[in-house]
Amino acid sequence: MKKLSMTFGVLLAALLGGTCLCGFAPSPNGEVFISPEDPLCALEQIGGEYGLKDVRENFSLENCVEVAYGKVYRFAGTEKDVRLAVDESGKLLSVTLDDAAAEGETGGLPSLTVNTQQTDFNGDTVDVGVDLTDGVYTLGDPLRNIYVYHAHNGTGQFISDDERYHNTTGVFDEPIAITSYLNMIKVYDFYANGGVGKPFRGVDNSHDTVAGNAKANKESDIRLLIHYGVKEQNAHGWYEKYTNSAMVGVGDGLEDAYFYMLGRAADVMAHEYQHAITHFWVDFVQMNESGAIDEAISDMLGALAEGHELTDERFWQMGEDAVGAKEGGMRSIEAPEGEYRSSFNDLFPACHETHNHNMEGCDFGGVHYNSTVLTHAQYKMWKALPSFYTKEKIGQLWFSVIPLLGKSATFEDFKTALLTTAENLDFTEEALRVMKLSFLDEDIVSTHIVQFCDEDGSLLAEVTVKDGEEAVFPYPLPTKEADEQYEYTFERWSEDVTAVTDDMTVRAVYSETLRSYDVYFLDENGIVLKMETVPYGSAATPPATPPEKKGNAQYEYVFTGWDGDYKRITGETYLTAYFEQKIRSYSVRFLCDGVPKQESTLEYGTQIVPPDDLPEKEGYTFVGWYLDEQCTQKAEPFPTVTGDIDFYAKWTKAEEPTEPEPSEPSEPNEPSGPSEPQTPEEPAGEQSGCGAALSLPLIIFPLLLPLFKKRKE
Repeated sequence: MKKLSMTFGVLLAALLGGTCLCGFAPSPNGEVFISPEDPLCALEQIGGEYGLKDVRENFSLENCVEVAYGKVYRFAGTEKDVRLAVDESGKLLSVTLDDAAAEGETGGLPSLTVNTQQTDFNGDTVDVGVDLTDGVYTLGDPLRNIYVYHAHNGTGQFISDDERYHNTTGVFDEPIAITSYLNMIKVYDFYANGGVGKPFRGVDNSHDTVAGNAKANKESDIRLLIHYGVKEQNAHGWYEKYTNSAMVGVGDGLEDAYFYMLGRAADVMAHEYQHAITHFWVDFVQMNESGAIDEAISDMLGALAEGHELTDERFWQMGEDAVGAKEGGMRSIEAPEGEYRSSFNDLFPACHETHNHNMEGCDFGGVHYNSTVLTHAQYKMWKALPSFYTKEKIGQLWFSVIPLLGKSATFEDFKTALLTTAENLDFTEEALRVMKLSFLDEDIVSTHIVQFCDEDGSLLAEVTVKDGEEAVFPYPLPTKEADEQYEYTFERWSEDVTAVTDDMTVRAVYSETLRSYDVYFLDENGIVLKMETVPYGSAATPPATPPEKKGNAQYEYVFTGWDGDYKRITGETYLTAYFEQKIRSYSVRFLCDGVPKQESTLEYGTQIVPPDDLPEKEGYTFVGWYLDEQCTQKAEPFPTVTGDIDFYAKWTKAEEPTEPEPSEPSEPNEPSGPSEPQTPEEPAGEQSGCGAALSLPLIIFPLLLPLFKKRKE
């Protein structure tokens, strides 16, 4: 491969799909994906494996071109040019190394897959990826290494690359070549994507040494030969050691004959490609039972590669898309009776070297006729256990059996090898039993495995039941523990097991019953005030009359609610009344003659303080505050608040100055007589209260004085 200048490489990339700078980063499973940060990271990742040294000094990214399957990144190096092919997700697919161009050379274009539009055999316009190298379009795919050749009605054993379909326009006017090529790509992808159990991209001859083999130690390419033979109503597949190639030749046939343009049928293409793979491992003698084994393997894997589902009758027909005047297919795997055999005991007669080895007379000892004995056995396996014998299982089984066979293997050898392969693949006992019965003439009594599982998928029991019969759970019916919300009762199995026709996994289905819980409303001492039963998630109703708690002189208690949630009950619940403790307040009054001088409300325990300003009353002196209305118990000291309390003011009469009375003329002494009672002087005394009564003697004496005077006269 010649080295491109940077400017020309970028221009080319822009014309063919755009440029990009991409690096690669490893994924956790070891694959390599695009990373936009550093394009040379890719070569550093894989450099050791391919002997690339000092990547950053010796390589540079020339271009990145969009192609049919993804992108191709080309790095120019001092000694090697490197091409990295990636798919649409950016995953690295292949690495190609070429000798670098000498200094000053302009070089040639890289081999790329570009998308073109072609016309297929049905007359439809289809997208086709073709190889573009040095301006020449070739009908082929360099990534898959598939190329289409014109056989010119020859056998093409040593066909040269000059016979590839190629031109400078990119338009190919061979519809059968286009259809055959697309079918070959479909077949290749079936193998590459793991249709036979693991990715398979062609045989390699690393253990073979063939003189002059320029492609030693590489995976084989696929050479598809169109117009193989003269009106050949057949197709052929073989492995060519010299070129390390899988050769697939497809004949044209005749439109009004048995077969016509065999390249139209993907299963035929896969059938012949499988011959090439099989012949690389086991070069079967192409006669009698060993030849029939070879044909059976190709039929089975060809049917899988074609892509129909097992339930589609076309899966079990071979070559139905390539027939001419004949309706149906080349042969039926499902119903081979009559023209084709389906029994070990009813084989086409064996052919010997002296016989005529043609289809009409001998079919090489019935290699095609008798192959249906083996493929029909696989059909019977699938019919008996359709859930087990899937396409994946069948592909693994038939591809893996090949290395266990010898070149002259018999049908018995094949049956033994197939059972061994199935055991190696860990097939179930029932699958092995069905396999053994499938090679016998008698009908298989199908049995099915029914797995009874709990609601969470855990296995409870596994039973084997005959086709059409009822599966019976062998133990007491399962139970499910209640949770807070529901109680559970087994109701049924998730599917009907009264007439089983396939392997089944069923799960227990439980009905739900909403649980109810008792709710208790309690007072502070734990005495039940009310009890009711409430469904899960519903609200309870508290007592209609709020509970009470007796207080004392210091505190009162106010009901504020319940100590839990009763609006959504999720279990047995006890709710206790909750009271807020509040200190009491009392009235404190200071009274003067029954009239409040000061009144206030104070909390229990507060120290009482009398008013700062003393009460006043004309003619009296304030003595103090008393606890009783009679003013006998003085408030000394003032108490703290323990209840409602009144204080009473006490007074004393103030002393007034005495004025002298005018003196009267003295009268002569009269003889003494009885003495008149004298009015004693009133001693100065106290007056309590605001406005207390005068002393009684002072009131009565003026009333009695005239009587004393009259008596004297």
